[in-house]
Amino acid sequence: MFGLALITYGALAMTAADEKEAEDMYARAEAHPAGAGFPFELARIRLAHGVRSGTRGGPRPRGPSWSAPPSPSNGSAPEAGPNAPRPSCAPRVRPPAPRCRT
Repeated sequence: MFGLALITYGALAMTAADEKEAEDMYARAEAHPAGAGFPFELARIRLAHGVRSGTRGGPRPRGPSWSAPPSPSNGSAPEAGPNAPRPSCAPRVRPPAPRCRT
């Protein structure tokens, strides 16, 4: 029965139209004592809360801008291009050994 209340608070937090109501329902779900007994449901509620707050939080801060690759004149190794061979994790396939006819 307590798990149903936890899931209900989580569903109400996910579907609330008002941000204040969503935060209130999320706080209720987070503080509910049944959360310890239902870790996967609580994790799903936390994930949905993070997605919701991340999409409605406004613009995200920009990451570091890309810089030009180092030139070979400064002693660094040139970077591999997009067509460079990539190492493979798969074992090499050998052709079958020839059979001896007797």
